[in-house]
Amino acid sequence: MTREIPLTQGKFAIIDDDDFDIVNKHKWCAVKDGGTFYARTNVLRKGGGYIAISMHRLILGLIPNDGKQVDHRDCDGLNNTRANIRFSTQTENLRNQRISSRNKSGFKGVSWFKREKKWKADIRLDGKGIFLGIFATKEEAHQAYCMAATEYFGKFARVR
Repeated sequence: MTREIPLTQGKFAIIDDDDFDIVNKHKWCAVKDGGTFYARTNVLRKGGGYIAISMHRLILGLIPNDGKQVDHRDCDGLNNTRANIRFSTQTENLRNQRISSRNKSGFKGVSWFKREKKWKADIRLDGKGIFLGIFATKEEAHQAYCMAATEYFGKFARVR
């Protein structure tokens, strides 16, 4: 079973029942970071003063600024169920990001190749671009991206 935790701005976070006791000790705010809302609160530091912590980090037992990453499988920063949050590296977290708002093809990894008047697919791996080919349709290019993302990124592959 899950529960909704009220936040500011009329938002709600979703958590598992088992995490209610730890989460319910705090008042939570909805904070937008990039295009995603997250639940945040302030906790007392050992040496005094307060520090902000995200709900997903509290649930997984992480402290602020420890360099560890948490990924939301569905990219919904307010879905903090244990089935949706997982430890990740920064690279893995980026592999699971949504399609860019600047994308014009509607498909991740697909763009118009003006010179050839066709669609091309490419993917980034370890900071380097990998050309996947030129295709007659954007759907074919997207299929090539999906296959490569699944091969290279595994469970962190997001194709939409």
